[in-house]
Amino acid sequence: MDFTLSEQQVALQQSVRKFAQQELPSIAKQVEESDEPPGIELRKRYAELGYLGVNLEEKYGGAGMYGKHVHQAVLAANETQSGATVHYVTAGYDEGAIIAQNQVTIAQGMTPNRLAETILKVEHPLLVQALQGLLTHHD
Repeated sequence: MDFTLSEQQVALQQSVRKFAQQELPSIAKQVEESDEPPGIELRKRYAELGYLGVNLEEKYGGAGMYGKHVHQAVLAANETQSGATVHYVTAGYDEGAIIAQNQVTIAQGMTPNRLAETILKVEHPLLVQALQGLLTHHD
């Protein structure tokens, strides 16, 4: 099996690495100090760079709905399914066009932490699938 990256994959890898090294340390510090998710500036920057975003259940997206807040809202609404969505990042919160989605069934008595763990199991492969699709299918 050949794991050699294509030119596009190398360019994406270099772009993400440069972004992570130059811009993420200060953003991470800000997030840790404020206990709030990154603001619109980061979403705008992601959109400028053409990166992807992963969010959860569309109807529970939007400002303030991140991490455990989403899982708590989904469980409080007695939903039977939740999941992950890979979308293009735009300046609007969770408004980018959907690239891929996957759902999970919510078991009775599931906690927000358990739901997060369950979604994470489908989220990572979904992101890989979306990236592979974007790198091999161009318009």
